[in-house]
Amino acid sequence: MEDGMSSDEDYYSDRDSLDGLENEDSEFHCTPPKGPTTKVITKESLLAAQREDLRRVMDLLSLREHHARTLLIYYRWDVERLFAVLVEKGKDFLFDQAGVTVVEHQGLESPLGSTIMCDICMDDVPSGEATREDCGHCFCNNCKHSSLHLHFLVLWCSIL
Repeated sequence: MEDGMSSDEDYYSDRDSLDGLENEDSEFHCTPPKGPTTKVITKESLLAAQREDLRRVMDLLSLREHHARTLLIYYRWDVERLFAVLVEKGKDFLFDQAGVTVVEHQGLESPLGSTIMCDICMDDVPSGEATREDCGHCFCNNCKHSSLHLHFLVLWCSIL
């Protein structure tokens, strides 16, 4: 043959590639899986799984719930990925990427009789009557528990 084929031997068809696949005595049989192949996720089961993931992150990193939740949201609730980043890049990188700022608990333990300035009312109060928040700000218990000052507290911490 002159039009690109030298002989019938060189001709190859798709049908030839199927030879042997039609053997009914083959050891390979595709059987459908037994039982349901899909799983229905209920609201309750999803919330339970999220609570478990939240608890794992809180326990491993010694975090409060809102910090652990922020990390999980950033990492799209993929706990294994979150832990992998922690191992590979470290805690600081993990927190920085998610925008989580954790102030180590700086106790208000001061020498007896010392005072601390409230960041809201600017009064000096005994250290035993003040609370240091996760953001690092210090508030007297009167301001912290006052509903009028609570708005200021939330606004203050979100700005800084």
